[in-house]
Amino acid sequence: MIITNLHQLERALANLPEDSLVLGIVGSSIEHSQSHTFHTYAFQKTGYPGVFLRLQFPPSSFDALMRRLLRPRTPRQKWTIAGLAVTAPYKIAALRWTTHLEKDAGAIGSVNTLRFVPTKRTKRMNVHGSNTDAEAFLKPLRDEKIHFRDYTVGLIGTGGVGRTVGYALTQMERVKKVTVIARESRNAKRLADRLDITSWISIADMLKKKRRFDILINATGVGQKGTSTEEQRIVPAETFDRVEAIAYDLIYGPRTQFLHDAARHKCRIINGQTMFLHQAAEQFRILTGLSTFDERSVFQAMQPHFG
Repeated sequence: MIITNLHQLERALANLPEDSLVLGIVGSSIEHSQSHTFHTYAFQKTGYPGVFLRLQFPPSSFDALMRRLLRPRTPRQKWTIAGLAVTAPYKIAALRWTTHLEKDAGAIGSVNTLRFVPTKRTKRMNVHGSNTDAEAFLKPLRDEKIHFRDYTVGLIGTGGVGRTVGYALTQMERVKKVTVIARESRNAKRLADRLDITSWISIADMLKKKRRFDILINATGVGQKGTSTEEQRIVPAETFDRVEAIAYDLIYGPRTQFLHDAARHKCRIINGQTMFLHQAAEQFRILTGLSTFDERSVFQAMQPHFG
């Protein structure tokens, strides 16, 4: 069940089993997210007494949701909030609710994990923000054993995920060159300036100038539904004539139009499945406090859900 307003949330919380530990995901469109499936399997494998809520709230209600979840615990309350996975469009907005930021999350300016920590002296919660996306994003590229310093990368997308990818490429692996790409050049420049990247361009100018890249990355939500229609293209198919090696789409569902086009142009393709599994596993460790669990068995159980 997807919860879309505070009234539904109150009913769900009231019906929780005694001493439930509540985790969840929050975003504005989470129908395609498999976070609840991953965490449910992880609960089963570890015996963790968790309940996972799917919270689909519009931007106008996000702050009200956070206030409700952070409300001091009452004697009648049967559940404890452990934390949230955060997805679009709240990875940046969630920063203002954090009281502590892990180093990478602070540098990136984006979080995908909020851990709620009770304070000893008061009933209020501290909120620890983390970003598990950066390391997970790099995992399939490292598996390819590429020499990052020899590669030029085109990064499409300037939201929370784009920030994370740009940081991972420039600060954690230091590729030869990153170019930030967006529909509007000012948005590309804004992210480039934040990450001290010297190259940015609009999609239209990229196509006009026939820019070439070793790796082209889609860090937008375009193609999320997995359909093969023209409106699901972030760039035209002929773009991949100028991609020398790898096309990487961070979407982890059915193969997107981006990857269909790339494969037809003989690019090596990577989808977001590996990134999703590894960032979710790290989220589970952070939110539950379980430093180790049999993540491989959960990865295996997840395979039928990727389409």
